[in-house]
Amino acid sequence: MTLYIVDLQEKHLPDAATLARTRYRALRRQVPSLPARYEEADVLLPMLRDIYGQAPGVAALQDGRLVGYLAGWALDDFRGERAILSPEWANGADPTQSRRIYEELYCHASAAWVADGRSTHLICQLPHDRAALEGWFWLGFGMMAADGLRDLTPAEGPTAEVDVRRAGPQDIETILALDDALSRHLAAAPVL
Repeated sequence: MTLYIVDLQEKHLPDAATLARTRYRALRRQVPSLPARYEEADVLLPMLRDIYGQAPGVAALQDGRLVGYLAGWALDDFRGERAILSPEWANGADPTQSRRIYEELYCHASAAWVADGRSTHLICQLPHDRAALEGWFWLGFGMMAADGLRDLTPAEGPTAEVDVRRAGPQDIETILALDDALSRHLAAAPVL
């Protein structure tokens, strides 16, 4: 199904509170000692109204229904950096597709946050949604690198028509252009 990412609007907040309540209820089933009050939309809705508009937020819609949202507070000084903080109740996604939804939400929100000079992003997440956590990890939150190892035997499959050789002084402009392109890519949203 097609996912539409739009600016978070005040009209989305009641559905966002319901989504937050549903996510929290699922966690409380695993950890019953958590406070029950956050299962109530009446408690969550004022919190969402308070954070709404503090920083650019986004909503994910599918068939006209809210399936995810991402909002946050703009912090002017988090360890010397301008930042965005999204508490665990200020973001949510349908648990059946949370990883995909969060990835799409963040791609859109992070571009606006970076344009506002806020390249430090703090996303709080409920611990029971493994797919969402994995998605955030792959976006770079809590995971600095993903490395793989293989033996040195030649890989099977079609071969590329390329000439592999040691670089020399004549290649410096090409190498610098590739290095510059990689730096721009790593600094831009959503990689940051």
